Amino acid sequence: MQPPRDLLDWGYWRTLRPVSNRAKPVGVADHYTVRLKGFAGSLGQGWQIDRRRGRWFGSETGNDAGALFLTVDNGAMRGQYRAEAGGQPVSLSLGIIPPEQQQSVVSSYKPLEPVRQERIAGEECVWSEATLQGEIVVVSGQHETCVTADGIPLRIFSHHRVLSARFTATALDRSPPSLSDFKPTARAFDWKAWGVKLKR
Repeated sequence: MQPPRDLLDWGYWRTLRPVSNRAKPVGVADHYTVRLKGFAGSLGQGWQIDRRRGRWFGSETGNDAGALFLTVDNGAMRGQYRAEAGGQPVSLSLGIIPPEQQQSVVSSYKPLEPVRQERIAGEECVWSEATLQGEIVVVSGQHETCVTADGIPLRIFSHHRVLSARFTATALDRSPPSLSDFKPTARAFDWKAWGVKLKR
């Protein structure tokens, strides 16, 4: 049984558009790229890159050994990709979000008491308790983020029995990232990487 040839066609997935205004982020910077370094669970020492361009949101977490976990969401489609050390693909999921569930992956932040402020990567931020909305669900545990006034995380501390992570921003760019930056690596869309040989 042959899978549809266009299943791994990024050109199809990237053109999907949300039908609901709820897919547009509210109270969050329209565009940014923030690069962070730190530690994340089984990845060990590594890095994270968070991007937003309008309704598009993407997050990559990886290490120098080639392990990578990527999520991307534009309000109408959602994708996740994981590769093990060496860059070998492990899993890829791409799905259409039903209209009634369309919303941006956005975080709500409640400043911690007493108020604590820091200056990181040239920006002021306030330590807050984070709750993610959208597909990503925060489970019980400690989740604190030093976030700018327009919702950009510059320092992340998350600890629970599923995953622990500590990241600190090293650079913040407020210009719009390219849409190509949200695309998973080309290897994710190579049928051969998944052991599938399509018939002509």
